[in-house]
Amino acid sequence: MKQAVLFMVTVALVCGNSPAAAPNIGIVPEKSISHFRADKNGGTIELEAKDPSDTPTIGQIRAQIERIVQMFRDGNFEAPGMAHQADTPGVADMKRLVSDIRYNYESTPRGAQVRILAATAEARSAVHEFLKYQIRKHKRIGWVMH
Repeated sequence: MKQAVLFMVTVALVCGNSPAAAPNIGIVPEKSISHFRADKNGGTIELEAKDPSDTPTIGQIRAQIERIVQMFRDGNFEAPGMAHQADTPGVADMKRLVSDIRYNYESTPRGAQVRILAATAEARSAVHEFLKYQIRKHKRIGWVMH
């Protein structure tokens, strides 16, 4: 059975839900916005500056997303705000299936994104669980389309 799933959510910050998390990454929460999306190939984690002319924040976002991509490639999901607890849904399987998941850095006009590409249904399921958890944890509105 083919099922295309798209989750779209806007959250306050990919790197944490509180201003206390911001000093750890150098990005001011009030100046940025994140989007978590799951799709038929995996999904994306996008972080953008709210102001398209805020080049310092855009630079900080791009540097942080590059670090997150490398951490994810290494099977490390301890990036600030990503694993909120030891048993974050999807993380154990994403670590186990690290060879079945590609993490790509992509620059965007206002920041950057992690493009997550899952090679197998099992890997895709793990990625979707992780992204669904991010949506719930950040207590934001999301849309689900089947």
